[in-house]
Amino acid sequence: MALLKLHYKIPETKEEQFQDFDVADNLTDINSEKKIIRFAASVIMFGELLKQSEFAKNYNWDDIIRFAKPVIDMNDISQAEFLMLLEKAKKIYSGGKKKKREKIRSPLE
Repeated sequence: MALLKLHYKIPETKEEQFQDFDVADNLTDINSEKKIIRFAASVIMFGELLKQSEFAKNYNWDDIIRFAKPVIDMNDISQAEFLMLLEKAKKIYSGGKKKKREKIRSPLE
């Protein structure tokens, strides 16, 4: 058994909210969850990698893409765009060698 404590503020308000939830020890395989839950998990993983969280040490961009692709509804513009963002983030943040840009000469030279 665990206790989850949420501390948040609703946008454009000053009042802080607190909620506590008991979390039972009944783990299930994430792949057996509904697609929307798995999609939400992939969005969270995306955020964790972007901010280089200590919780994102066990997965990479390819893992998130593999996890997200089967559950994304390509008819949902937001979900389809999320997949494009994943692909772009992979290219930007995966490292590797950057291509050197060829210097463009001025016609006046």
